[in-house]
Amino acid sequence: MHTKPKSLIAVLVLFITISCGGGPEATQTVKGADYSLQIPGSMSSTTQLNEEAALQYQNIIKELYVIVIDETKTEVQTALDENGLQYDYTNDLQGYYDLVGNNILSTLSRDTLPKPVDTTINGLKAKVLKIEGTVEGQNIYWKFAFIEGKKKYYQIMTWTLASRKDTHEAAMQDMVNSFKETSKSKE
Repeated sequence: MHTKPKSLIAVLVLFITISCGGGPEATQTVKGADYSLQIPGSMSSTTQLNEEAALQYQNIIKELYVIVIDETKTEVQTALDENGLQYDYTNDLQGYYDLVGNNILSTLSRDTLPKPVDTTINGLKAKVLKIEGTVEGQNIYWKFAFIEGKKKYYQIMTWTLASRKDTHEAAMQDMVNSFKETSKSKE
């Protein structure tokens, strides 16, 4: 008879644990030099995802990743001029998207990208792109946001395994939508 109450308590504890774990995950605010982003609290800082990224976070267990790359508009114009691309790409959000998009295409060995969604993220013009592709034999789902700030362009790239797309879609969208330039970048 003593085993039944212990079993019942164990089942109740398990039920409470499972039912409480179904809510949204707590978030943390992380900051770059002149921006902030809210990400799931379970993600941790890393330097292993992209050497150009100013901000990089991951949760290896959940297979969820995010990076932010920022470039000044002056740096973009210099790169266009030095590479003879100033006639192919404009130094605005569309030109920046086209330039980076061509790089994404070459990485994924695709001919075209899906059409991005033109939007506004916290008052800034943005283009958001969702794409699936294969890298090193892994099916990956990405959400990109290309954002035009006052002095910089930002790329937010978040990704997961394609098989976990439905699980992480809301968190990925929340990360993108939480992007904010800080007052330092607006001076």
